[in-house]
Amino acid sequence: MQAKSQTKARSLVGLLALCASCAAALLLALFSSSARAAGCANEAIRAEQGAAALALPDCRAYELVSPGSTPFLISTGEVLSGRASPAGGSLFYESTYPAEGSVTSTESWRSKRTATGWAVEGLGAQMTPMWSKSGICTPGIAVSEDLESYVLAAGGDLYRTSIFNPSGECGMPAEELVAGEPRGYSNLYLAKGNDPFALLNPVLAGGSAGNATYQAAASDLSRVVFSEDAQLTPGSPLGYNLFIWADGVVRLVGVLPNGESVPARLGAGTQEWGDYSGIYGGSQYGLAPVSHAVSTDGERVFFEANGNLYLRENAGQDPAADANCRTTTEPELACTLQLDRSFGAGEHGGGVFQFASRDGSKVFFTSDHQLKSPSSAEPGKHALYEYRVDSRELVDLTVNPAKAVADVRGFSGGSDNGSHLYFVARGALTGGEQNARGEEAQAKEPNLYLAEEGKVTYVATLSPWEESGGKDIYTWWRPKGSNLRTAWSPDGEYLLFSSVKALTDFDNSPAPGESCSPGPGCAELFLYDAKSKALSCVSCDLGGSKPVANTQVTGKTEAFRLATGSRYFSRAVLDSGQVFFETGNALSPQDVNGFGDTYEYRSGNLNLVSSGSADGASAFVDSSADGQDVFIVTAESLVRADRDGGLPSLYDARVNGGFVEPPLPPAPCGSDESCRTTGPVSPPAQTSPSTATFAGQGNVRPSRCKHGRVRRGGRCVRKANHRHSKHRNSTHGAGRSN
Repeated sequence: MQAKSQTKARSLVGLLALCASCAAALLLALFSSSARAAGCANEAIRAEQGAAALALPDCRAYELVSPGSTPFLISTGEVLSGRASPAGGSLFYESTYPAEGSVTSTESWRSKRTATGWAVEGLGAQMTPMWSKSGICTPGIAVSEDLESYVLAAGGDLYRTSIFNPSGECGMPAEELVAGEPRGYSNLYLAKGNDPFALLNPVLAGGSAGNATYQAAASDLSRVVFSEDAQLTPGSPLGYNLFIWADGVVRLVGVLPNGESVPARLGAGTQEWGDYSGIYGGSQYGLAPVSHAVSTDGERVFFEANGNLYLRENAGQDPAADANCRTTTEPELACTLQLDRSFGAGEHGGGVFQFASRDGSKVFFTSDHQLKSPSSAEPGKHALYEYRVDSRELVDLTVNPAKAVADVRGFSGGSDNGSHLYFVARGALTGGEQNARGEEAQAKEPNLYLAEEGKVTYVATLSPWEESGGKDIYTWWRPKGSNLRTAWSPDGEYLLFSSVKALTDFDNSPAPGESCSPGPGCAELFLYDAKSKALSCVSCDLGGSKPVANTQVTGKTEAFRLATGSRYFSRAVLDSGQVFFETGNALSPQDVNGFGDTYEYRSGNLNLVSSGSADGASAFVDSSADGQDVFIVTAESLVRADRDGGLPSLYDARVNGGFVEPPLPPAPCGSDESCRTTGPVSPPAQTSPSTATFAGQGNVRPSRCKHGRVRRGGRCVRKANHRHSKHRNSTHGAGRSN
């Protein structure tokens, strides 16, 4: 078998030398043999797509997700927003151009997979008059987990007075979206299926209006938590308040256990500056949707008020007569529980929300108050606490036999069920315990730990560069402002993070003549496995080549940084240990373009997801929960149906995926002489189409006119100069939106 393969390869090389024009077809045949050997059911489709598809692992093939529309591309400095449904059959995204056949220029789209391709539909067509092509004025959108419902923000000074929008083109929509809505203010609207918009912040009868800011919501958007500088409920205090919309009713969240109504802030939520003339519209974006400050059913809301941390239980229900959850006799109604109450001699309070399980049954917070005895906190240096809501139990996770002060700097990730929490602290909390490399935690250094079922495990000591001199952009392992440059699997078994420190044997110093600011080495991606306690470098070239650029967790950093601060972090790490990332370093022999490309890492193996040969960068967008679908954006036409002239498009690299390609367009003539006919041309035989097995150039006439000329009367003449819209004349084979 090996001798036959070698003979076949030598024959192919000889033919290539004789006929350079046949090179693409011969390479396609060679890769087709590899596909057959792999046993891919979609072998023919992968072969039609060419070398990039045939090099994909797991019998993946490319599918065009955004026919006729152009997503933002990270490499151009624009922010890419995209969210996939858990099953991978649907994707929400932003685009700078309308989908083919659409009559609106809406910038938000949902693409769904059908039996013949991906079909695109626009969202929020009523909002079109206020949207601009710049992307700066795009209204904030929060999308439900199934992508069937979404929240829009529109109008008000939030959009009119920003220095990015001096002309006011992002003001109120020309017409009311909901009858009686307050005009001239930032409003929130819920769209569900084909239902009309619902106003989430209606003005109280006889009251004044204000600006609403989206915070977080239930996974199906049945409950939406937002802040508003107006009194939307009777008795709500002046200033910014925290509200919840549930089934058409607005209720106040900021209620203390004694029943007092107070201004409140959602844990890890977006902070309003109170002045909407700021550069970013008056908000500092928060991480509440990522940190589960609102449980997935929307009934548990963690908020901070007066320097204390609280839980509003059953937040979407009417308030109980007794507002204290510890003493109420109406446990099915809304009540409040203080989480940072002292269980010892220390003072109450000081709680800062960090993370919670999806159902809200476990919440992690920091405080410099000694809430338990013994304690790892002291004034100005925080301990990490876990509060177990159902049992009303408080645990100091960072108390240690050496009685070291924890000095917790922030959380880095956690599991959906709250069994795992990763955090960084400057205290040496594990005594002489060593990690897999024989290293120990260092006092007064940024140590990365895992808290698992009450036990703290030392992972690694990071570089001080990671939190140097207030340079927030370089704080890669904990929340800072609106950034969090880590990723984790839903079960918490895997944590992915960036570090400029060499945490494995790989030397991450930059290649000669290159520099990777800010640290002495280039940032690499490291994956921690909680089961094996092993730390692996995901982005290191084990072939030995030096990095030329930092590699960060881009898929988990800036996604959904929209006007209202809605946040969604893409699935960059799965329970299987699969990791999807992008890097400017060439980690594969096929990566030859010198731009950023998307990779898959699994069990020590690296595979390209993008082609590695595009004339421009590729970016990771999202994946399905099982990793069968990996969504990327690239300007390269990876399938024949992508005929947008090199504009960025969204693709799904799908396991056993791909669709039958449309036929190739006729090839242009090479010269006037070659376009002349020498006699009558016989009509083609009438045959049935057979696209399922189509490969190659199709039926090509012996001679054709060159580009810019057409055949008339048997001669090639200059073509008339008619200009047409790109989208009107595009003929995408699948996913056409009408």
